[in-house]
Amino acid sequence: ELKRRFKEIKSNSKASKQEQNMIYDIFKPSLGQFDESDLSEANDFIRSLFPYEGCSFTGEKLEKLIGKSTWITLILSLRIIWSLLPKAIIPWTSFHKFETHEQKSNFSNKQSFYQVLPTYLPSHNHSCVLFEFLEILLYIFADNYFLDLNVAIDLIFTAGQICFNRDEFKPSNNQNDDDLNELQRFYYKRGYSFYQIFVSYLRSLSEEPTFGHKTLLELFKIDEYPPKPYKPVTQKALTLTVPSDPGLATTNYFIFKLISNASN
Repeated sequence: ELKRRFKEIKSNSKASKQEQNMIYDIFKPSLGQFDESDLSEANDFIRSLFPYEGCSFTGEKLEKLIGKSTWITLILSLRIIWSLLPKAIIPWTSFHKFETHEQKSNFSNKQSFYQVLPTYLPSHNHSCVLFEFLEILLYIFADNYFLDLNVAIDLIFTAGQICFNRDEFKPSNNQNDDDLNELQRFYYKRGYSFYQIFVSYLRSLSEEPTFGHKTLLELFKIDEYPPKPYKPVTQKALTLTVPSDPGLATTNYFIFKLISNASN
């Protein structure tokens, strides 16, 4: 559903600047542009998809409900659900295992994203959510022949704040410590880690004969892997505000299924 709406905006030559910017709302670090009524509507929308505890609508009924949602509701709902995923989209332990494997193989396997990373994720559902998450980014970048690398990587760093959680960040109780610097370091860690995942994803796609976005392979220099250290032009994702509602807690299976339908 999200991709369908992206397509409508991108194919509309008369789309306003505001409509074009809506494409990036899914990864905006702050939800300050939305008011309380938007958040409340998103929470109500998610609840409406679950008529009984631990049980969601499926098939045509679910598709119709998602199709009727507003753009803002769809985006906020995804953000809320992503925030409820156990250990985020990619658990840190999974990433570290994948990173170690690539180092030991001297980064020689271009298909490691598809062949190796899923084996370190907690479940097949985690893999599906990650693939959909990356496809959203790929769809944003695709066919943009004037895409600036710095702008693209900054968006990847922003998305990285959603992809990983903050389990490894421990605020200090010592007033002499600079927690802001610590947050900046962790912002970079999440951003660069996801940058590495994204380029690994492109490396795997480059091996597929049907992959048609060759300009992205050149832009992201997939032959220079892992990607070189990058200093973000902006750090807009330093603080990430994600609305969450304890009343929405449910089984992992139904959360993953809901994400799959909304992303498509």
